[in-house]
Amino acid sequence: MGRINFNKVMTHAVTAFAATLMAAMLMAGWSRAVAGSESTDAAAKADTAAAVHRVYLSAQLAAEAREQHDPVLMVAALRLLERAGGTSVPMTPEITGGEPDASGPSPAKIEHTPEPLRAEARALASGNAKVLAIIDEPLPRGLRGAGGGPKFHRQIIARGAHAKFKADFRGQEPAEVTIVGSHTADLNLIILDEHNNIVCQGVTPYDFEFCRWLPPQNASFWLVVENRGNWTNQFSIYTN
Repeated sequence: MGRINFNKVMTHAVTAFAATLMAAMLMAGWSRAVAGSESTDAAAKADTAAAVHRVYLSAQLAAEAREQHDPVLMVAALRLLERAGGTSVPMTPEITGGEPDASGPSPAKIEHTPEPLRAEARALASGNAKVLAIIDEPLPRGLRGAGGGPKFHRQIIARGAHAKFKADFRGQEPAEVTIVGSHTADLNLIILDEHNNIVCQGVTPYDFEFCRWLPPQNASFWLVVENRGNWTNQFSIYTN
């Protein structure tokens, strides 16, 4: 899956922040509606799956903001990431391969977490008081993600290495996985079933990828992350 093409909407960049918050509020309202009609558990599962995708969209927006030097897009990336929330869960991957980084200075590592995004947005704002006010405005408490959202784990992966995680997913419920790196190397994401068949893959030239599939039954899957770039990368892997 490639990145979003923002060329046709850049003239409306000022509305990106408001649109992001509106989408978040609609999602919150939809989740509450599900809770009322079905169960709190169903609402939580739906929101967690949506949150995994929010992290991926946040990475797309951040990459576009850097290319366009647009602080408003960076704020939208920040808000989506804050909305997603999440809980850190230790995972122990099988790591194979790996080699030293390429010669020469490595790219600056930029972790995809709220404070680095906020700092980038401030730098892109270049002293614009109105934009700085938006950046410093906290996300409403009712929209801010917290524990109970997607599970995530941070991992360092060397150039040329493969990290293989095992995760369980429920049958007939959407399974979602995203990875977001530290802006230093190309990462790929490949999902394998218990028979090593590929069920989903994200193999763009970027270090953020997303996979979504529907397991037919309760099953374990391998989540394989490949570092195809020239440098070591620290990434986070999110699952619902």
